[in-house]
Parts: sequence; structure tokens; C-alpha cells
Amino acid sequence: MSFGLAPRQHLEILIEERNLYRQNIDSIRLEVNCCVWTNHLSEIVFSTYDGTVPSKVYSQPDHTSYRSQVTAMHPDLGIIRDLCDFAKHGPSLGRATVKAKKTVVQTTLEVSALFAIGIPQHDEVTRLVVDRPPRGGPRVKLVHGGPLRHG
Repeated sequence: MSFGLAPRQHLEILIEERNLYRQNIDSIRLEVNCCVWTNHLSEIVFSTYDGTVPSKVYSQPDHTSYRSQVTAMHPDLGIIRDLCDFAKHGPSLGRATVKAKKTVVQTTLEVSALFAIGIPQHDEVTRLVVDRPPRGGPRVKLVHGGPLRHG
């Protein structure tokens, strides 16, 4: 997936996508782009520097070990991986390293913004809810930030 780009260029593209997503928080396309690109960045870095600059991959022997090292340093990358894997293999994951008590797709009816101008309308909204066990703190529920709206 290198497209002839250096890892730094992939990171710059990811940052640009993230900035666009922050401006368009309801964009599922941008949300997926950010999630998938972040999930694969460690593979891009490892394939670029493995065998040539071992210190850039913490001298790890393979991509799996490198990803584990990076995730230990930045635990949020584990959340991104779990979300990507859930999207690909959900509604549940059998991998032992997934740190989720329960994952569900939740659909509710919510009042539309049109209600503010006197037009009573409801939208069906679907969210991904991930109930994660605590890491020395309170239980955390992650809810898909940009709701998937259905007609």
C-alpha cells in the first residue's frame, strides 16, 4: 500500500484526512479513511524500514511484534485496530487481544433538527457501542462518533 510514498507522506495524508473529518464530523467516508489509514500505518512503517533501519521499527523481527510494541506505547491504536476488525468481522471478535466486554449495534429514533423549526420528524440512527473493561479506572463505553443515519 505504499504507492511509492514514504511513511512521512502517509502520515501527512492521514493528518489531512483527520482535519477534514473534524470539519465534517458526520462524514462516514472520512471516518472510515482515518480509521483504516491509522490501522495500516504500522504496516507501512515496518515494510519500509524492516531490514534497512531496524532502529526505526524498535528492532522487532516481524510486523506483528512491531505493531504490539507501538500499541503498548500508544494504547489508542489498539482501539482503532479493534474498531477496524469489528467493522470487518463483527458483530463480535474472537481474537483474545480484543479488550471489549460487549459490542452492539444500537438503533434508536432521534428527533430531527427540523423539529426546531416546527417540523416534527424523527431519524433512525445506528451507532456502534463498544463496552470496554476498565484499565485501572471506570468502565468506558465508546460510541461511534458520527451516527449512521437512515432515511
